[in-house]
Parts: sequence; structure tokens; C-alpha cells
Amino acid sequence: MALNTLSLKAKNGGLWIKHAWEILKIKPASFIAISIFTSSLFIAGQLHPILGLLIMFANPFITAAYYVVIEHARQGHHIRFEQFFSAIKHLPNKLTLFRLAVVSLLLSALFSIALSPILETLQQGAKPDFGQIVLVVVVSAIYMMLFAYAVPIAVFTKEKSLPEIFKGSFFACWRNVIPLTVYSIISMLLIALTIPTLMVGMIIVIPVLTISFYLSFINIFAPSLIVQQSENSDEDDSNNGNDGMFLG
Repeated sequence: MALNTLSLKAKNGGLWIKHAWEILKIKPASFIAISIFTSSLFIAGQLHPILGLLIMFANPFITAAYYVVIEHARQGHHIRFEQFFSAIKHLPNKLTLFRLAVVSLLLSALFSIALSPILETLQQGAKPDFGQIVLVVVVSAIYMMLFAYAVPIAVFTKEKSLPEIFKGSFFACWRNVIPLTVYSIISMLLIALTIPTLMVGMIIVIPVLTISFYLSFINIFAPSLIVQQSENSDEDDSNNGNDGMFLG
């Protein structure tokens, strides 16, 4: 399926944050609990290399389940913490998520090897060449653009082709660089505001940012999601998305 995207205005970057706050207020305790649980997993992954690899591999499934819960709340349904685990169990397109996890790990390893001399130079306090800095920034940006929307594309459009998923994610970011830049600036400001609270404020900021980024996906990929919803409506009710996954 061809992935169609919208090119949005700068103000949308702020609107995603605003609407995320409105969704968070529906059931703050559940969202905060899920955020604390998922954040704890990623922190635990820093404690041991093998555990870190397992968490990195599970990341697409964890992210997808969180997005499913957000979509459930966005449609006005009641949500609970345990729905996160139910969402993982019933995720559609799991094989594609598995392939995304494998590709993500492989590319991360390749980029780490390729950029290791530059990163070592930075860690030693030496001044790197301008060209090296540009290379790090460009490679990092391309990687982020390829994977930014890969998980929700796989789950909510049911796209199975990895090249199509990566292309859709990359060009969605490319076409919306201005609102995403505005969004990133606001996100960094929100994180900075938690510093005086010894980062305690992150228990609010993390779910807001997770919800808002999912809303950016819904906004940018609206044409593709409408097509998917139309296809779903022609199927038997028992085969429609799990837990209110798709657009309502």
C-alpha cells in the first residue's frame, strides 16, 4: 500500500503537545504507570550488555503496545495499566515488527563501528574535524528519520514491506521538518523544566511526549490511515483491530 502523508504547518508541532496533555488527563495514572514501567526497562538495559540488547530488540513491540493504548484512549475508551500487556499480546503485523527490530540492531551496530573513531575523538576531548561532525549529524539524522514512524506504520497501516516503511517514515520527516523542529524545541524545553525538580517532572513529560509523537503520526499519515480504516470496515467485525487500535 502506498503511504500518503500530509505536509503540515509549524503550529502543528505545538498542537501535538497540547492535545497530548488533553489525552493524558483522561487517565493520568495509567499513562504514568506505563511510562514508569517502560522507562524502567530501558534503564535496566543500561546495566548489562546482553540485557540491553534484549531491550533494544523488544523496543518496537514495547513502543507499539504503548501506541495502541494511546489510540484506545484517543477514541474515548477507558484504559488500564494492564492493557499495555494485552496490547503486546494482540499486536498485528508482529513479523514486520520483528524484522524492524533485527534491522534496527544491525544498523545500530554498523553505525557504531563506522562512527567509533569519531566518537572516541570526542570522548578524549580532542577537537574533531568539521567534516567528522557533519558525518555524525547526517548519519544520526538519517537513522532517526528512517525509524521515527516505522513502528506505527507497521502496526496501524499493516504495511509489511520494510523499504516502503522506511521510505514512508523518511519522507514524512522530510516533508514535515518544520513542525517536527518546533515539536523538538518544545520537547527540549519541557525536559529542561524538569531539572529544578530533580527530573521528577519527567513522570509527566515522558507520557506527554510519547502521546504527542503518536499524535504527530496520526496527523501526518491521516490519508493512509483513512484508507486502512476503509479496508477494515469491509472485513468481519472479529477481524477488525484489537482494543480500538485504528481510527475512530
